[in-house]
Amino acid sequence: MSEEVTIGEAVRARLLGQSDVTDLVGTRVYPLTMPSSVTLPAISYQDVGEARPRAMVRDPEELVSVRMQLNCWAEGYLSSRRLAREVIDALEDYSGVSAGMTIQSIEIVNQMDQYEPDAGGIYRTIVEVKVWHHE
Repeated sequence: MSEEVTIGEAVRARLLGQSDVTDLVGTRVYPLTMPSSVTLPAISYQDVGEARPRAMVRDPEELVSVRMQLNCWAEGYLSSRRLAREVIDALEDYSGVSAGMTIQSIEIVNQMDQYEPDAGGIYRTIVEVKVWHHE
């Protein structure tokens, strides 16, 4: 039996299929954390919440909503903002099959900027999305 694809892997595959993103990060898109010696710019991602329909008997065709955070890391503020813009362009209103998973819709929920002095003085633009998919 093969392992199921996670929604994070499906979103990562979508990003890596977009040349405007890969022109900036290559394949540097990581779940949760990045390697300590990573070349920037890069992206890390994580699930931050999941909503499942409440029912006595679950319908496998029901949609599940997952909230994800995509962290766009760069050495400069404008570079992190540019990467975030490419991530948004790649994901906003997307529907289709990615890494074998059918995504019904991706909605951009929030975007914010941070400076990370404890991480060597790098910049991070956070893009929060809501992904609707079938389990």
